[in-house]
Amino acid sequence: MKYLIAVFLLVSLIGCKQTKTSTANAGQTAILALLNNSVVDTKLPLKLEDVNLQNRENIIEPSVVIKARLAETIEDYYKNECLVDSGKTNLTAKDVYIKTLSLRDSLQTIFLILLKHIPDDEVNSKVLFYDNKTQKFIGKTLDFNIHALYDFDKGKLKPTNLKAKFEIKSPEIEIINKGGVNKFEFTRLYHNGTANAVETVILKVSNDKIDTVDFKQKWIGNQ
Repeated sequence: MKYLIAVFLLVSLIGCKQTKTSTANAGQTAILALLNNSVVDTKLPLKLEDVNLQNRENIIEPSVVIKARLAETIEDYYKNECLVDSGKTNLTAKDVYIKTLSLRDSLQTIFLILLKHIPDDEVNSKVLFYDNKTQKFIGKTLDFNIHALYDFDKGKLKPTNLKAKFEIKSPEIEIINKGGVNKFEFTRLYHNGTANAVETVILKVSNDKIDTVDFKQKWIGNQ
């Protein structure tokens, strides 16, 4: 009898493990499917308001390795940054994913994953640096929160009232190339409900590392 119980428990545990693995694989497959026909080839400097996300002429098909890293980033975002906040269990990656922009330079490619936070629908993004020569990703995934600059409505990114009010016209991402070393300048609007500031950070990408070389914060409006 004890032998039968032990066998039953073993079968149950194996069955449970297989179910979880199957569910995880299904989730990863669904996310990879989202990336089909959704990676847009875009140029630097980047002004998001000029990007047509619905234009299929600039769609590219990244390698399997690149898609896997993009999928991993999307999955991590909706599981760890959206599910917890929303209290919902029926969310999928489709609810948070918008598009991915590919910004290719001779040395590196930036993959900018556009995301929609749940439950507030604020626009967020994740930044991945990819070395074109070694064909490997550089460093960790970076957060680039642009909710104060853009809303996402009917398949389009639209400038917010704050962006228009403060007349913020600089590119969100631009490149500074000196001596064969790339530096990338990221600009966003910080907004905490009452205070506003234009934040600019410059990142240097070299020797498989990402270093912050400058950060500026300019407060605007009535503080």
